[in-house]
Amino acid sequence: MNRLRRVLAVTLFLGVALMIKKNAPSDRPESAGPTFHETFSGGILDQTNWFIDTGRAPGNIAGVNSGTLSAEHVDLSRDGERRVAQLKQETDKLQALLEANTDLTRQDKDLTEQVAALTREIHELLTKRA
Repeated sequence: MNRLRRVLAVTLFLGVALMIKKNAPSDRPESAGPTFHETFSGGILDQTNWFIDTGRAPGNIAGVNSGTLSAEHVDLSRDGERRVAQLKQETDKLQALLEANTDLTRQDKDLTEQVAALTREIHELLTKRA
């Protein structure tokens, strides 16, 4: 009987503790958003949030490859938007070429099937005459 009382007391204690914790006010708002928002649209890097690492690049293997990070490779100018637009144009062209190639492949298949059907017809006509 003492053991049952202990189990009940522990269960009751854990249940109350869980209810208290669940109902306790939180330090955070209900839906915490991101810590900060960065659009990289100002043309320069916001160094209160970011820094440019200029040390050794990851993946260096002695005698095989070696690289360093360089601030010269960080470009936040509007030129990046121009490059993205150019890449989109090239991607659109590739998509159009792929679709045209797919269409040509379908046409080739259809023509091949027509030639095969005509060949069978010709064969049947020739074998009937003989």
